[in-house]
Amino acid sequence: MSELSISKGKFELGPEDGWLHLNTWKQGLLSRLGHDLLLSMEDFSIHIEHADGSGIRVEVKIPKDAFSVLGPDGLSAKDKTEIQSNIKKHLGGDLAFSGEMKPSGGGWQVEGRLRLGAGSAAVKIPLTQKGTSVSGKVRLSHAALGIKPFKAPLGLIQLKDEVDLSFQFDIAALLA
Repeated sequence: MSELSISKGKFELGPEDGWLHLNTWKQGLLSRLGHDLLLSMEDFSIHIEHADGSGIRVEVKIPKDAFSVLGPDGLSAKDKTEIQSNIKKHLGGDLAFSGEMKPSGGGWQVEGRLRLGAGSAAVKIPLTQKGTSVSGKVRLSHAALGIKPFKAPLGLIQLKDEVDLSFQFDIAALLA
């Protein structure tokens, strides 16, 4: 992917340009009664700036109320509403990422800090390019961001500490 060449300038990406997903997994004594979830972020903004003599800056903002439940299939509207309510309750703030896109081992990666309220974690996301599409995936930790994973009463069902953030965007407008 070393041929990736971003034009000089400022660019904005949003939900119309691709998707951001979050996978969560359950654990605990009664985990078979819970759900592994696929969440979609329906509202977000990505600002990319490539200026002369500087790197490629990447800023991402995701409101805490932007999450919707995509899966698993078969969840009721009530279950989805309850899950979304729990997300808002446990996140405690909007998500923000600030970093740079850099060459890495013949390809590219995005490096920076993911912030949620007072918590933040260093993040490196390898990028994959196919034509004008760029995708990536990274495993994150609730604990590293200062989030206490959701637990049902008595901790019989809870979320694992790790989640996967994945994305795919059409970046044709950014390419030189």
